[in-house]
This record gives sequence, structure tokens and C-alpha cells, in this order.
Amino acid sequence: MEAVGRAVQLGRLRKLYVACLAMDHGLLTEVIPPETVPQDPSTVPQDPSTVTRSPSAIYESGVFPDWWKLPPAEIAAQRASIATINS
Repeated sequence: MEAVGRAVQLGRLRKLYVACLAMDHGLLTEVIPPETVPQDPSTVPQDPSTVTRSPSAIYESGVFPDWWKLPPAEIAAQRASIATINS
């Protein structure tokens, strides 16, 4: 995703997060890889770093979701994502 599009998405997510905090609601954040990645849930994304980088970028933007929904990924990418989320 281009940097401008990513910044717009993170800005919107930040507004939603602030609203959730104000209303004492939880936030579920789903990471959806770019369209170049197969959308079949039984497949593994071609670039596992996409899934691994997403939680870090979201945390760096000041958003701390209560729950995550991540796409299938290779074991190493899953472990890296979980480590980021749990840190």
C-alpha cells in the first residue's frame, strides 16, 4: 500500500480507537493483506512480512486494539505477530 493510503487508514483507525475509548467499547482490528495476496483462507500470504509489520505499525500510530483478527501466515510470521501483540 502506498504511504499516503496507509497514513489515511491509520488516521481513521486512530479516530475509531479514540471513539471506542470514549464510549468504553473494545476494538477488534482485522489485518487484511493487499489484493495481490490470495483471499482463500486456506492459503498462506505470499509476503509474510505484511502480516508481521501490521501490528507494529498500528501500535506505533497509538492504537492498541483489544482483539486482533490476523490472516493465515507461516509459523515464523505468526510467532512474530504474536510476539509484537503480546509485548
